[in-house]
Amino acid sequence: GYMVWQRRRGGSGREVECRLRDLASPEPTDATSVVLLEGRSGIRGLDAVVAYLPRHDVMSRLVEQSGVRTTVPFVVAASVVAACVGALLGAVVVRVPGAALGGAVLGLMVPTLVLMRKRSVRLARFEEQFPDALDLMARAIRAGHSFQTGLGMVADEVPAPVGVEFKKTFDQQNFGLPIRDALGALADR
Repeated sequence: GYMVWQRRRGGSGREVECRLRDLASPEPTDATSVVLLEGRSGIRGLDAVVAYLPRHDVMSRLVEQSGVRTTVPFVVAASVVAACVGALLGAVVVRVPGAALGGAVLGLMVPTLVLMRKRSVRLARFEEQFPDALDLMARAIRAGHSFQTGLGMVADEVPAPVGVEFKKTFDQQNFGLPIRDALGALADR
């Protein structure tokens, strides 16, 4: 009901955001953005609760490493909804004492487990593609190109996830971040 009220009232500003996004880039936005988004849900109360979670930074890193285009508040909200559904299914279907609690705990863990699985698959693909990316960079440098040009070549020619991550690094150093910091951010991601 709150979201419908916000849309009718025009307070969400989605139309303006969409127009600005369309004007800023003619191509659709994807995971290669170097702009660090705070990951807001649009619901002030949920954002405030998530900001005070003790493991917020760990969850944020998990979302980033999994390559999923979502926000931490959305993952928290999905966990709460999954916990409610799990509790309901445990209480209605199983009808055993404690089944509702078990279903709630299981439902609470499902979104995080999905993100962890996606992260492990993405990291395995990254490890598989990384030697080829380094070989491409070495060949570019031997051919007389600069290190930054080699980064750009890897970003353009290697598929995701290595190409996407190198594209972020290439864009970050193009926008003025020192190459050491850009490579450090690549290592963290």
